[in-house]
Amino acid sequence: MWIERGHGETDYFLTQALSGHGNVSQPLQSDRQTNIVAEIQAVTIAAMQARKAGIKNLIINTDSKFIIDCFEEHLDKWKAKGWINSRGVQVVNKLDFQKMENALSYLNYEWLHVCSHNGIYGNVMADKLARKGIFA
Repeated sequence: MWIERGHGETDYFLTQALSGHGNVSQPLQSDRQTNIVAEIQAVTIAAMQARKAGIKNLIINTDSKFIIDCFEEHLDKWKAKGWINSRGVQVVNKLDFQKMENALSYLNYEWLHVCSHNGIYGNVMADKLARKGIFA
């Protein structure tokens, strides 16, 4: 995943964290070490850092259609049902989604799905940083 400031100019490549001073790669801050948790935490931290930097408009580029669908199609339904999913069980990443929603609430943003492993520069760089974060 990578973040654009909203005018097409890529400022940051993003994996598990985003710093106003450049790219950061770090292990997940969770007992659940999954790619879904990594995507959620990346968006959350990026949104918080963007807010600190005075950035108000973001384009969130991600190869995770799952994250986009969760946020755009399922989040309101989960909240209305007390964070119970369509299978009748508790949403596993409830707290992470709540943190992400709160962080994004201060921003204007849009999601952009990109194909993974397709040579897209931002995605290649984000994957590289993700691998680096595993061993940090």
